[in-house]
Amino acid sequence: MPVTQDQSQLSDSSRPLSGRMILVTGASQGIGAEAAIALGAAGATVVLLARNEMKLNAVYDKIETLGGPEPILAPLDLIKADDDNLYQLRDQLNQIQGALDGVIHCAAQVGPITPIANYNLNSWNEVMAINCTALFRLIHVLYPLLDAAKQAKVISFSDRMKKTHAFWGAYTASKAASDRLIHTWSEELDNTSSITCHSIYPGARRTQLRAAAYPAENPAAVPTTEALGAAFVELMTASNVDTQLDWSHLE
Repeated sequence: MPVTQDQSQLSDSSRPLSGRMILVTGASQGIGAEAAIALGAAGATVVLLARNEMKLNAVYDKIETLGGPEPILAPLDLIKADDDNLYQLRDQLNQIQGALDGVIHCAAQVGPITPIANYNLNSWNEVMAINCTALFRLIHVLYPLLDAAKQAKVISFSDRMKKTHAFWGAYTASKAASDRLIHTWSEELDNTSSITCHSIYPGARRTQLRAAAYPAENPAAVPTTEALGAAFVELMTASNVDTQLDWSHLE
C-alpha cells in the first residue's frame, strides 16, 4: 500500500479538499470511481478500497494524471475481510495522517432477483454484508479517525424503493437497513460529535450494478455518473447539510 504523499500537492490552495483524507469503497468502478476521481482531483488523498486491484490501479492512475495527491490503495474484499484486516487498515491510515475526513460507502451488490422462498442463504448474506454490514463495520473500526477530523462525513446510498417490491428482497432489505443505520447514527452523534452522516439517493445511473439489475434496459437512456463528481466535492466542503439527499436530478 503506497504511503508516500506529495506535500506540495496537499498544500495547493486551488484544491478545496487539500489536506483531507477520504476513504471510498467500491472505488474501482461506477459511482465509487467517479467519487474517488473527483475528490482526488479536488486535492483529497483518496483511500481506494475495492476487491479488484487491477481496476483500482486504473483509478489510481487517473487521479495522478489529474494532478491529485498520490492515492492509497486498499485492495480488500469486504465480504471476506476479517476484523484484523480492517484494524490493520485503520492503523495504516492513522500512521499517514491521524484523522479521516470521510467514508463514502459506494460498494454494493444487487443479488439474485428472485422470490424470497427461493433465495439462497449465502447470496442473501453476501448482499447484506456488502450493502449494510460493511458500513457498520467501517463506522465501528474507523470511528476514532473520523472523530479526530474537524468535520468528517459518512456517506451511504439509499434507494427509492420505499414500498415493497416483489423479488428484490435482499437488496431492498439491505438498503432499508443501511438507510436506518445512517439516520440512527446521525441522531446519536447530534450535539456530541462533529461527524455528520448522509444518505444519498443518486437516481438511476449507468453502472454495472444497474445493468445487472435491468439487463433489458438501454444503457444510453440512463444518465451517467459524471454529474455526481462535483456533487461529492461540494458535499465534502459544505456545512449544515441534510442527512437525506436526493441527487436524482443531477445530469
